Amino acid sequence: MKNKICLLLLIFTLISCNKSKKENQKTIEKNKTEITKSNKDSIIVPTFEIQLNLTQKAEKKLKDENESVIIDVEFIGEPNKRIIETKKFEIYDENGDLTIGSKRVELEKERTIKFENCKVSKSLLKLLKNKTYEVRINVFSGRKSSEDNLIDCDFLQENIELIKNKRITLNGKLIYGE
Repeated sequence: MKNKICLLLLIFTLISCNKSKKENQKTIEKNKTEITKSNKDSIIVPTFEIQLNLTQKAEKKLKDENESVIIDVEFIGEPNKRIIETKKFEIYDENGDLTIGSKRVELEKERTIKFENCKVSKSLLKLLKNKTYEVRINVFSGRKSSEDNLIDCDFLQENIELIKNKRITLNGKLIYGE
């Protein structure tokens, strides 16, 4: 009987810890979304385009599985030292960068997307060490047909000044099967 109670307590603890982690992630995502919705405290990011070039096998797999592709864009920068020491924000990433805006787009069949009218927070921009920011782009499958990502795509992290008003090509293939 004691063993069963201990086992139930252990399971309850594990479930509670998992929920806390999920709640923290939701808070971070909410903060990122709020940054991009602010109108008084935001500036428009220069326009840029992303062109995805996926292999034939990847395109076929996505089509057969009725799967989408997600392009996740974050606008990030290195916070000044004073801000790092206060640890005031929950919008630092694992590299210590400060997220000042983000945009996520889901593509069904199209493979070119123009990012325009994206916004970054003026107040967070002022907290950056160099007063400039980078664009970080991750591409992955929409996980409609599988819990796993199906595609391996190029990763991009570049200063906004180097990609503004340009078309950037990212290549991708299947994670398994190519």
